[in-house]
Amino acid sequence: MSPGIVAESDLSGALKSEYVFFDGERVARKDFPGGAVSYYFSDHLKTASVVTDSAGNIKEDEDFYPWGGELQFVNNDSNHYKFGGHERDNETGLDYMLARYYSNPLGRFLTPDWAAKPAAVPYAVLDDPQSLNLYTYVRNISTSKTDPDGHFQDPCTCPRNPWAPWMPTPQEVAAARAAPGTAASNGAVAVSSSPGSGLSNIPPPPIITVSLQENGNGGTGSGSNANSQGQSTPADPNKGQDQKQQDEKGTQRTEHGQERADQARAGDAHREVGDANRIIREGKQYTDSETGNQVSVRGNRVVIRDQDGNIVSQFKNTKANTNQRVQDGRWVRKPEPEEQK
Repeated sequence: MSPGIVAESDLSGALKSEYVFFDGERVARKDFPGGAVSYYFSDHLKTASVVTDSAGNIKEDEDFYPWGGELQFVNNDSNHYKFGGHERDNETGLDYMLARYYSNPLGRFLTPDWAAKPAAVPYAVLDDPQSLNLYTYVRNISTSKTDPDGHFQDPCTCPRNPWAPWMPTPQEVAAARAAPGTAASNGAVAVSSSPGSGLSNIPPPPIITVSLQENGNGGTGSGSNANSQGQSTPADPNKGQDQKQQDEKGTQRTEHGQERADQARAGDAHREVGDANRIIREGKQYTDSETGNQVSVRGNRVVIRDQDGNIVSQFKNTKANTNQRVQDGRWVRKPEPEEQK
């Protein structure tokens, strides 16, 4: 398969443009009959976001949204090869990906995937549910995958992650899956770091695990806690699930308070208040006249502690509701340290 269209002509057969490719990417175009040359500058998805003339003057400059939407800054060029290097139809805005048309506003193909040899779910990978949807684009990973022909994502578009060099590249994973005897019992892929595998000089990842209980960094895990040097230390076996938890700087939580923190980590926007210690430290202080609990308010974020200082709840509250509770006498403002003097 060629990397793309190499020449275009009009209906009479007169040559209009020729394209130059390097390593599978479109890098230049020559227009006829004038012979003007333009250069393409593409990203890791082969999307040409900048086109210049032979003197380096920018003729086209644009950004692309993750699913192919176009944000133009300079548009003085006739280039019609846009998202992923595919041709974009000027009338419909659809991207022609050979086998199918793709709609970037929808983030979906207009027709289901198909294969030359009939299959119930073409190109399906049974351990990846995203591959079972016949309309999705690159299995919904559009920021790092491309589709060269409208059938499946290109597994070779992602280079090695510079921040995690021990992680295998997609092509290494694909090779490992294809090799016999590499599939683990849990479905994981084992990639060898033996000489010649491309991983022999890559350092192994640091092993950092944390306790199932909420640890000093607010994370969860199993087995052990990591110190500042990245070394593992044994987890406290006496720290039970019903025991009061600790926040970043030692603030304890009751069981009810821990439930509220878990809800926040699970995505409950009403419970997401950020750093509870900062709210306690910098927020306005009140006393709940009905329960005697301590109420800390910073903006629209509220943290409530019992009389022993343990967090019992946290939530977002409108300023109007806070003011109403103060006016009703439910929350009584504590004097500032300067006022107490």
